[in-house]
Amino acid sequence: MPDEHANHMREALAEAHLAGARGDLAVGAVVVHSGRVVARGGNEATSTNDQFAHAEIVALREFERLHPGTPPEEATLYSTFEPCPMCLGACLVARIGAVVVGGRRRLDDRAWGAYRPEHLAAVVKSGGPALRLETGPFGDECVALRTKSLSGVPISATADLKEQA
Repeated sequence: MPDEHANHMREALAEAHLAGARGDLAVGAVVVHSGRVVARGGNEATSTNDQFAHAEIVALREFERLHPGTPPEEATLYSTFEPCPMCLGACLVARIGAVVVGGRRRLDDRAWGAYRPEHLAAVVKSGGPALRLETGPFGDECVALRTKSLSGVPISATADLKEQA
């Protein structure tokens, strides 16, 4: 599974680079079903003037549109950065089976107070759909790309990732 996680996170990072190159926050996501990427999205909030167009939401919308009969419980969403409460909530509502996260927010950088994705998933799991959360590969690269994007440094449309198992 580690190689599979690396391959899928590379795809999500490619989406993050495209988002950053067009001036959006450099976060990307892909939805994987049966071992292949079936939907993808990069953050579009700035370019579309839609504050809800986070990478995860864009990818989930594409998944729903392109694969309406596919059981979402069998799908995994890969995101280059830990999902905000809205995006994790969307994964729960969509009944996605798992979320694999690249970069994680530093403990001293809590934009959402005490929110942690694991806490929200655990609360919902007690009476709702189960959602597996994992930290995936390329965490440092995901954080660095998002940080670069936030600082206004131009982002290349292509990723140059070192091998990581």
